[in-house]
Amino acid sequence: MAEQIVTIEIDAEDGTMTVDTENFHGQGCKAVHEAFESMGKVTKDVRKPEYYQANPNQNTVRTGR
Repeated sequence: MAEQIVTIEIDAEDGTMTVDTENFHGQGCKAVHEAFESMGKVTKDVRKPEYYQANPNQNTVRTGR
């Protein structure tokens, strides 16, 4: 499994914050971003393709044939 990384950039001039996640997928990515959203107003939300992918470590159960 690839290392999961959260990068936070804070602009010293205007105090805006940018949060970028790497190697998170779907709900895991969403949970990290929601934690930071509680710190202020979200002005832009950009979802990378990984957001729409299933978590590669998630167990799945298949039923039927």
